[in-house]
Amino acid sequence: MGAILAFETARALGAMVDHVFVSGSPDPWHPRAERASTLTDEEFMAKVEAFAGYTHPALANPEMRQLILPVLRADVLMHESYIADHDTVIDVPITTLRGTDDALVSEADMLGWRKATSSNFSIETVAGGHMYLADHLEETLELIAETARIAHGK
Repeated sequence: MGAILAFETARALGAMVDHVFVSGSPDPWHPRAERASTLTDEEFMAKVEAFAGYTHPALANPEMRQLILPVLRADVLMHESYIADHDTVIDVPITTLRGTDDALVSEADMLGWRKATSSNFSIETVAGGHMYLADHLEETLELIAETARIAHGK
């Protein structure tokens, strides 16, 4: 959902945005075919774990799970329901980020973001699976910082 939020925020803010980074998400016109939002709680959690290839330890705590589950379910439903208009394009550079071993979102899925910008487009990979950020945050932040430095001629 973060990639779609970044895209829509850039669309709304226009020239105020210098660069958009999207991670582990198909482009705005091709949502993931598999759905989870209508499943029972147990099926939903299993599907989300399969989607992410990761589960947060807080979900093992019944009290935390009770707090988190409605928000997570709403997030998944919103992501499953979103499809951009076909003529929706931003004039902001887009860099896509993907884990090299991501089994959920292919490089071809990420390349679809090229159609979302009339500006520059690039795709970058980071070691790891779909949740590469959990294990490679510092490397990812450095990649983003380096992209920003290059874009601003520094």
